[in-house]
Amino acid sequence: MVMALEYEVKVPIDDVEFVKEKITAVGGRLIGRRYEVDYYIDMRSCSNVPEDTVVRVRKVMSEAGEVTGELTFKGRRMYPDVKAREEITVSVNDPEKTVAIFSKLGFRVIKVEKEREVYILSKDVKICVDTVKGVGKFIEVEIMNPPSKDYFTRRLNDILAKLSLKGKEIIVKSYLEMLLGRWK
Repeated sequence: MVMALEYEVKVPIDDVEFVKEKITAVGGRLIGRRYEVDYYIDMRSCSNVPEDTVVRVRKVMSEAGEVTGELTFKGRRMYPDVKAREEITVSVNDPEKTVAIFSKLGFRVIKVEKEREVYILSKDVKICVDTVKGVGKFIEVEIMNPPSKDYFTRRLNDILAKLSLKGKEIIVKSYLEMLLGRWK
């Protein structure tokens, strides 16, 4: 099995429209707007599950009203300054029933809701503009399978400069961690 590595960071933003205009001005292409509900399965009761791993069920509702779902495993973080981790995702036909299975098995489920616009900046860079209920507004810069951490960092710095966000706080915490008050 080929391991996918996701590298990402978040940056808080104040003016969503300004940032979206900047993304478009530097060649970003909007590929979709959607509403996402992420259900995080609290795996801490499983003694054999490594700390900092994540199991998430995501329900995605497109602008057209189409509902899709996915089940994702995210491995432990590899670095303290960049969120880089193994990721395995499969489609699920009914995300709510998938969450119900975990609930019936006794797992605590924590919900995070967000409005998301997804932009493709280049073949290897995806930028999401997120408004997260109870947390705030952010961009998330993601590169799947970059050749190295240094490559990701160089690309990130270049992107943030082009979006007039250079010098802004870079966050490696998840929206779940932020929602639970672990951001600052």
